[in-house]
Amino acid sequence: MKKLILPHKPFYFIRHGETDWNKEYRAMGHTDIPLNQNGLEQALIAADCLQDMKFDRIISSPLSRALKTAQIIAEKSGTPIHIVEEFKECSWGILEGQNLLYEPRIQGWEKGAHIESAEHYHDFSHRVLQALNQALAGSDTPLIVSHGGVYRIIQMALGLPHHGLKNCIPIFHNPVKQQDGVWDAHILI
Repeated sequence: MKKLILPHKPFYFIRHGETDWNKEYRAMGHTDIPLNQNGLEQALIAADCLQDMKFDRIISSPLSRALKTAQIIAEKSGTPIHIVEEFKECSWGILEGQNLLYEPRIQGWEKGAHIESAEHYHDFSHRVLQALNQALAGSDTPLIVSHGGVYRIIQMALGLPHHGLKNCIPIFHNPVKQQDGVWDAHILI
């Protein structure tokens, strides 16, 4: 993926809390799976952690697992939520509900492999990066509440090393060198 030139301003990102399908390593995509009890508790812990952080608005995926996480954080911080469709997870088509540990087709997807009725990788990355650009266009500092696949695209765009993002771990992103477009990311918990 070509590195995107983003507005040089800090932002926060957090993946939604745990769901039962996360525990079972099942591909959720657009399937609207709610947080489980552990996910609700994770969101409360993250809300406490984020309470002293400076963000002006919360931008959330509309899927309930992300939106509920955002609502818990918003309740604690008093910060308004804006729902942005483009921060939804990728649609996995026929693979939604399948166990990711035994599904080799997902590995080839980033290289252009087709998955029946799934969103194409290029389309997914394009919509996520457009949404990120819009989220960073204002003068405020946003907190984005979204999904693991969305964060994978953001990591690549910022030139950050890929690592799987656990549920409900807030990360602060800061452009450390304005001229070079170098970004730094710090886990907050």
